[in-house]
Amino acid sequence: MRRLFTLLILLLLSGGIAIAQSKVITGIVTDDDGVPVPFTTVTLSSTRNATTADGNCNFSIRMRGIGNLTFTASGLNALSVAPSGNTVSVSLKSNAELKEVMNDFTYKRYP
Repeated sequence: MRRLFTLLILLLLSGGIAIAQSKVITGIVTDDDGVPVPFTTVTLSSTRNATTADGNCNFSIRMRGIGNLTFTASGLNALSVAPSGNTVSVSLKSNAELKEVMNDFTYKRYP
């Protein structure tokens, strides 16, 4: 009985330590010109944990242990970053292929 009680206490303490290792990563997302990119999707790699940057391009995501954050936005190349602290500032590069398609697009009016 004493061993079972000791094992139970050790399991509870190790669970508390594992929970204590999670941290909240915050930051801002801009494009390569320094213009803020609102509503960027921020995903914690190899998990289902994801969030979206707000209208002011700020994001906040809870992260446990070590991992990469992947940033994706329409018209911009995806970027994967390994955060070293609790704050991350990311600059996404524009997708040249998409710009070329948009430049070639012409609006035609049909009768």
